[in-house]
Amino acid sequence: MKYLSLIILMLAGSALSGQTIPQDAYPKCPVDQKTFDKWFLSGNPSVNGFVKPADSVGFSESSVCDFYAWSKQMFLWLTSQSAGTRVFDSSTFYDVSPADSSHQRKFLPHGRGPITHLMAPRFAKEGPHGLPIIEDKSGDLFEVVQPSIDDSGKQIVVDNTGSIVEVSKASITGNHKLAFQDRSGKNIELPSPTAHKSDSEAANAIQTAREFIVNGRPVFVDSSDNIIDVDQGQAGSFGVLESQTDGLVYYLSMTNDVYAYFLTGVKNDAIPATQFPTTKTDLDAIERYAAAHGKPGFTDAQALTLELKSSWIEVDERTKKSYITTTATIPTYNKSDPKKWIPNGEKQVTLGLLGLHIVGSVAGHPEMIWATFEHFGDTPNALYSYINAQQLPVSVPQSTAGTWGFSASNSTGPFNVAHMKVDGANIVAESGFSITPSDSLRVYPWGAAGGNASANTFLISIQNSISALMPKGDIRSNYFLVGATWTTSGNAPPAGQAGATNVANSTLETYTQKPGGCFLCHVSRPTPSLAPNALSHIFGGESTGLQPLFPSAALGSK
Repeated sequence: MKYLSLIILMLAGSALSGQTIPQDAYPKCPVDQKTFDKWFLSGNPSVNGFVKPADSVGFSESSVCDFYAWSKQMFLWLTSQSAGTRVFDSSTFYDVSPADSSHQRKFLPHGRGPITHLMAPRFAKEGPHGLPIIEDKSGDLFEVVQPSIDDSGKQIVVDNTGSIVEVSKASITGNHKLAFQDRSGKNIELPSPTAHKSDSEAANAIQTAREFIVNGRPVFVDSSDNIIDVDQGQAGSFGVLESQTDGLVYYLSMTNDVYAYFLTGVKNDAIPATQFPTTKTDLDAIERYAAAHGKPGFTDAQALTLELKSSWIEVDERTKKSYITTTATIPTYNKSDPKKWIPNGEKQVTLGLLGLHIVGSVAGHPEMIWATFEHFGDTPNALYSYINAQQLPVSVPQSTAGTWGFSASNSTGPFNVAHMKVDGANIVAESGFSITPSDSLRVYPWGAAGGNASANTFLISIQNSISALMPKGDIRSNYFLVGATWTTSGNAPPAGQAGATNVANSTLETYTQKPGGCFLCHVSRPTPSLAPNALSHIFGGESTGLQPLFPSAALGSK
């Protein structure tokens, strides 16, 4: 069987060669011109023209294509520009602060003028409690509690009497357990495993691991004190991603105003909710609550609740021409030590968008649609297949040839191995590495296993269809829909997971690309649930996660 011709989408003004997209995939998801025209506010597609948000309240489905079309329209809306401001930078959206020591976050409102975000370089894959995630070789996930360090820089543990003891030496015993000695060389007796089993493991399911440093290397143990077998380069803390041109990747979370007032109403006991809003009745209740508290209306209420997570890289006058950009304040570092960078200030820069998660509730789907987009120049694809116009399967081999943001040209791996991590405010090298770029690979190019040609074809088809309709020169054409997932009939995940079930973003989930995709982490275990705090890691419980925009007592909401 011969390979079909492929077109390489070269990015104007960029040194990156970009993805190859098969051009004669079977048209499983065509978007017609009339439908596409209606997406634009003017009714007439134009270069960088303003696109309306998808109607989440009126969402209806006849095939997976409806979910992918919702995703594409939402991306075009969020990245539309009006009066010099992208929609995601407008007052419709709020930044979400990082979790503090109590696992609480805050809404950070956008003003009506230009905004400068605060961003930091850390790997953004978090568990339900804002902790970093590792994966063992069998595929199980663990949230990691980092080691406690005293003022002298020594690791400390709590012994079986409840006393805090400094660890002078750590080792692995013959029966594959951890052993610690104190300053005098005496063995430290630790509490029994059941004494430190975490609430999150008992109630919500991703298991909890503790990190210890043994001979300069991280070692992870589960709640039974068994050492967890992980691959080299697993980040026990938040891994840091660096481009091939030595640019760090920065991360940002946001929600829209409907989400903010919905959460505030729920946590102030003013809006009863067991799931994210999906109906006009749900939306009406949120709008009434917002109006009663000084917000007369939402500009784009039909979008319902939206949660965004994005990845960014610093760009200059030459490279920014191919990126959607924003302004941010980022830390600067003393880089004299190749194994430890220490912050020494901050600077305001222009950042280019690398990847974007769009998560939103729609009619009939309180579990939400989980979609992700990437810049064409990010990362090469692993092997995948699709169905061509003659309805025959075609295999596209893995290739790292060309110039990529996150892989060396013609690299043979190893791929997706963290070389460094965040340690407090510092960036430190992982054991065996210096602070250097690693090579990334998109393990599931279209969110499905390599052999799932039919599933891949839906996404390739809608990509080609909309690319053909987009006005030439529109900067948003430099991004593509990697995939989206949801569940059939709005079931609590992971039951009935549909769409691109293994979807992952190579700049947002670089080190955790596994079967199950988004619902590997955004799910309640052992009992599936549609509760907002079960699906959204930032939503949190009554006293954790995002805090209300305002307290209920001050406004008499309860």
